[in-house]
Amino acid sequence: MKEKVKKMLERVAQDIQSHGWQALGVSGKGSPDFAYTIGLTESYDHPEIIMSGLKTPLMQALLNDIGALVKEGQVFEDGQMVQDIIKGYPVKFVRLSEKEVDEYLMLARIYYNKSIDALQCQWPDKNGRFPSEDGCSEDTIRQQGLAI
Repeated sequence: MKEKVKKMLERVAQDIQSHGWQALGVSGKGSPDFAYTIGLTESYDHPEIIMSGLKTPLMQALLNDIGALVKEGQVFEDGQMVQDIIKGYPVKFVRLSEKEVDEYLMLARIYYNKSIDALQCQWPDKNGRFPSEDGCSEDTIRQQGLAI
């Protein structure tokens, strides 16, 4: 295993032991940036969460807020709408396919060394439509096109 990946995995393990999860930001390299959790599965038997299309520090902060809710016992499920994640906006959780998990949550897959469940936390366009809904803006779909 490459030394860089090994060091990243060591940091993930430390963060999970200290905090219960890590919120990892990833540069999209030509596509929108995204961020995801590693550790919710191990610490709380909860699917990992991924977000895309916002600024990385904001997504990491939101994922940490979600992680804190999971730590308190809240469970997020496929298709669930939640009002209190982003102030003034609802979010929707959408299950990722195994292929999407393998493609986007690579470090989590390496860390767990097995299939894992993950949910995408989607935010709506200016008209309140989510990427999986008819009439959603193309820009919002492009920014969040992981699980539609």
